[in-house]
Amino acid sequence: MSSSTVLAVQILERLLAHASLKDNIQFGHIPALHRPDHKTWLEIVPPEKPRPVFTPAHFVDFLASVLALDPTVIQLIWHGFSDLAEASYLDPKKLSVDDNFKQHGHANELGAETIVPPMSYCLRPSCNSAHLSEKRIVEARLIHCGAAFCPFFYKSLYCRGCHTRYYHNYFVQEAHNVTAQREYYKPVSPETAPSIPNYIHVFESCYVEQALCVFFESQLSMSHTPCQAIARVYNSALAHTSNDPSGSRLKDELVGDLVLESFFLHAILRDKADRGEPLALPHHGYQNHGYDEVLAERNYRMVAREECGPTPAIVAPKYTKARMEIGIACLAGSMMVLPSVMSPVASMTVMRQSSLSVISFAIHTGTL
Repeated sequence: MSSSTVLAVQILERLLAHASLKDNIQFGHIPALHRPDHKTWLEIVPPEKPRPVFTPAHFVDFLASVLALDPTVIQLIWHGFSDLAEASYLDPKKLSVDDNFKQHGHANELGAETIVPPMSYCLRPSCNSAHLSEKRIVEARLIHCGAAFCPFFYKSLYCRGCHTRYYHNYFVQEAHNVTAQREYYKPVSPETAPSIPNYIHVFESCYVEQALCVFFESQLSMSHTPCQAIARVYNSALAHTSNDPSGSRLKDELVGDLVLESFFLHAILRDKADRGEPLALPHHGYQNHGYDEVLAERNYRMVAREECGPTPAIVAPKYTKARMEIGIACLAGSMMVLPSVMSPVASMTVMRQSSLSVISFAIHTGTL
């Protein structure tokens, strides 16, 4: 008999032995009963102490609120399941949820996160809310702030009426057309500004958590840290990658290009959200050129502000074999930095601006 079968039998025996448990506990409570996390267990059982007969009163009140159960039921749960919880906590082979999905989810196209389009019907009025179909599943990795790389599969849906495919962050109509646009979702109501997705689709096979994009932004804009150095710091100190084997073919490693692209896209999304405007980007072509038009519009808008005073028009820098990237980061402060067209490498023109600070700069690929 497998260990999981034995555990299921043990849980069932305890539920049958206590009528009040059987009547009050729901299926969703069971994982919390026999697989406590590190903080929960140490709050009940201090290090090098035996398992108590009763749960501490303050923790009973806490669990009663979390699980919406009577305190007497919480104590009965401890009496019935504390030995299983202790065995699970002390199990040296116990894997985290992410590690379980990392090892076993790939074969079944499952991941620790579910990233799908936010709707199941077409947004085009001409389609009369047609149901979306033709689900497409793509393997990817999710990069968290201070967590392990998380292999997962994101899903997209398709509307046959208008030939539009819907993703988690945006939708694309007529994707085969070279002029197709990625149209990021509009606000729910006219009074609500577009929100920045919690998980940002940076590359085809990579999503980055918004909080991590903010970290990249701070490092680039305040510490002037090179992208490759940021990637090395994350890989060595923040990623917390597991030594357990992964079923995914994707690498558990952050690289400088991903840092840079995350920084660009998050800054553009935040600028549009602050203005209550939706974002549209080219669906085809080199990704590092996809932000040119949006960034140029932002620079011209900032130069046109009355408080900036008379300033010459800024011409968008031409891309050469040196390959430059333009990034923006909306920060609190009083400086605005705009790219100089005279030098392809981190040459900046600084001007005063009294309200919102926007740092826009040209970065040589080999420098950042």
